[in-house]
Amino acid sequence: MSAAALLCGAGCSLPELRYRAAAPVAQFERLRDAFNRGACDSIYSEASQPFRLLESSDNWMSECGLMRAHLGDWRSFDTSRVEIGSPFDLHVFGTAVFERGRGRLETTWILDDAALRLFKLDLDTAERRTFVPAPAFKPRRQIDPPLRPTYRGFLRAAFSDTPRIPS
Repeated sequence: MSAAALLCGAGCSLPELRYRAAAPVAQFERLRDAFNRGACDSIYSEASQPFRLLESSDNWMSECGLMRAHLGDWRSFDTSRVEIGSPFDLHVFGTAVFERGRGRLETTWILDDAALRLFKLDLDTAERRTFVPAPAFKPRRQIDPPLRPTYRGFLRAAFSDTPRIPS
C-alpha cells in the first residue's frame, strides 16, 4: 500500500490520493521558502501542536537563526525515502543542500487539522547537528563493552559461606 493510501485511508477518491501524495513535497517547499525568507516565526506557528509544546518559541527562533547564519539559503532537498510511522505521521529522509554546505535531513510530519504539519526536524551537517524539538532526556554515556564482574570473583562471592565486608 502506498504512503498516500495509508495517509488517506480507505475513503479517499483518486484526486484526494494525489493531493495527499504531493502534500509532503508542498510542505517542504513552504518550509524551504519560509526558511529562506527568514520567517522562522512562520515555521513555528505552522508547526504541529506537539512541536510547539516541546520546543519554546525562543529556542526555535535561536536554532533557526543559527541554521540560517551557518548554512545560508536552502537550495534543494532530495528525498531518499519516506516511511509511514502510523496513519497519522510520515517520516521523510533525504539530503538538504544549502548555500554553504549540505547535510542529512530527517523530518517527521503529522496529520493535524487535515494538514501535514512539522513535528520533528533533524539536520546533521559536517560541522553541526540540529535536532528540534530537542530531546527531553540526555542519553547516558555507554561503556563498550559493558563492565562485568570477573568470573573468578563472581564464583568466590556466590559460593562463599562468609559474607564479604567491603573494604
